[in-house]
Amino acid sequence: MSIAVPPPVPTGVLDLAALRERAAWLLRPLDDDDPAVTFTADAVTPPTLMVGWDEPWLQPDGMCRFTARLLIIAVAGRLVPETDIATLEQLVGYTANRLQADRDYQWGLPTVGAPRILLIAKLNYLGARVVYQPRVVLT
Repeated sequence: MSIAVPPPVPTGVLDLAALRERAAWLLRPLDDDDPAVTFTADAVTPPTLMVGWDEPWLQPDGMCRFTARLLIIAVAGRLVPETDIATLEQLVGYTANRLQADRDYQWGLPTVGAPRILLIAKLNYLGARVVYQPRVVLT
């Protein structure tokens, strides 16, 4: 995935269309051992972070702003006896640290679901849902 460097956020609030791309850019692999980042997945090669939306997608927040629910699904590996929960914990930490490092935008703190079985392309994976609720505008 090739994503252009996102511009600064002078108003402190992102446009909805830019939110997912900014998150993906911040999470992009910088080292060989960093997880892959994708927007959709028919199949995955763990470790992977899938960036998308959660329900409810948008909630009114007054003054023509909304609270969006950005979903990052951390996929640690296929669900086999060797799957290590530590990999999933590292993915969640990686996600939180990368978004917190954004100097131009306040992502807030995520809500993180417990480890669970994720069905992707008819295969079971160990994963967790990381949900951010940033403020956005619609253009």
